[in-house]
Amino acid sequence: MQLQFKIKTALAFSFTLLTLPLQVKAEASEGSLKTHNLGFGAGFLSGYGLTYRHWYPSGNGYQLAFIPIATVNEHRTFFNSSTGAIGLHSLHQTLHSNFFGYYGGHYNFTFEKNTNARNSNIPVWTEQSNNVLHNIYAGGGMGLEVHVWNVNVSVMAGYAANSQMEKNEGNYFDYNSQKVIPNSDSGKWKNTFELQPSGEVALFYSF
Repeated sequence: MQLQFKIKTALAFSFTLLTLPLQVKAEASEGSLKTHNLGFGAGFLSGYGLTYRHWYPSGNGYQLAFIPIATVNEHRTFFNSSTGAIGLHSLHQTLHSNFFGYYGGHYNFTFEKNTNARNSNIPVWTEQSNNVLHNIYAGGGMGLEVHVWNVNVSVMAGYAANSQMEKNEGNYFDYNSQKVIPNSDSGKWKNTFELQPSGEVALFYSF
């Protein structure tokens, strides 16, 4: 009886050893990163809008985001664009999650012009009427994505440097006196630099 038990135990152990690599390979395949991820995202470093994330088998990847927004009518012209690009590196994967590091940057451009026609003799602008704004973000951080079936939810947090250039052209308009007040800073670039925490979120369909 003891001999039979030992033989059965040895056979079971041998079978387990033989099938273990196949089990590990199957689990790794099932929990591997989806190559293509398409959806929407928003963040200081990643940018915002339509977002595409690509993972390579090596665990490295990249993410791109872009959106243009425009409004044009008789009294207002507005345009805003966001372009973001970040690099990704997977640090730890499980069956339904991936912990990763990221780094990159985001460029945001805004132009706005408002025309006030209350005084038909003098076309004047309000304070925000002819405004040009450049925002450049750069930095990095850590992120976690959770994927169930073909849905991928990603949350990221890090630190970003922000360089801002702004130019306001035009004068102020005093509605009480109905007079134009000259703006001494009109046409001058104002530069601002900041270091600040950053956050990014994204929702993807993975395939």
